[in-house]
Amino acid sequence: MAEGNLKQRVEVIGNDEIARLCMAFNEMNEKITTIDSERRQFVADASHELKSPLASINVLVESLISSELSNKDMAMEFLQDIHSEISRLSNIVNNLLELTKLEGSFGVKVEKFDLNDVCLQVVKRVGYIAKTKNVEIFYDGQSVEIEANRDNIFRALYNVVENAVKYSYEYGRVDFWVEKDSRGAIIHIKDHGVGIPEEDIPKIFERFYRVDKTRDRKTGGSGLGLSIVNEIIKNIMVI
Repeated sequence: MAEGNLKQRVEVIGNDEIARLCMAFNEMNEKITTIDSERRQFVADASHELKSPLASINVLVESLISSELSNKDMAMEFLQDIHSEISRLSNIVNNLLELTKLEGSFGVKVEKFDLNDVCLQVVKRVGYIAKTKNVEIFYDGQSVEIEANRDNIFRALYNVVENAVKYSYEYGRVDFWVEKDSRGAIIHIKDHGVGIPEEDIPKIFERFYRVDKTRDRKTGGSGLGLSIVNEIIKNIMVI
């Protein structure tokens, strides 16, 4: 294993202390193998996601160089497309950095705050996006004091509500409400949009996973938003 051969397994004989130690070794080995496989897949997925906007930028720059620069309208159109691809690339990089930070966020700052205040901020911020699609956000909250990282809670709620708006039909609605629970609070976010096929639901928190691969260009998604939400919620469960 030390030389990188993770296929090693120890033969388990009997049920004494040595046998249990061997079983624990094999379980550890399986977990390390899984982690290594996930790491390799993550690197491959990240490389693929970064390659796409870079390739687009390269094509646009080459087209701009070879075109008549005197045609300002064409040059401006190319520059706007380049700006769009750079924004997309920056979004992917920022989300990757955010995921890395969250995965190592032991001992994050925890404070008591009113969840209702954070929800109202989310509604206000996402409201600007909702207006462009003529989608209404109906929020019904109540004062609930919780103990967590305020910024992370805002980020998680923002990502989910933003997704609900983006994938809603025009002139649709998003229902967002909070109720008290014996353990703190239950947050409900419901849209009336295109929905997610049942077979895709188990995969929605995987990095770079998108139900419809054609959506990322239209909505600006990188397939990392729900992965970030998942990491934030897992950290809350640890707290």
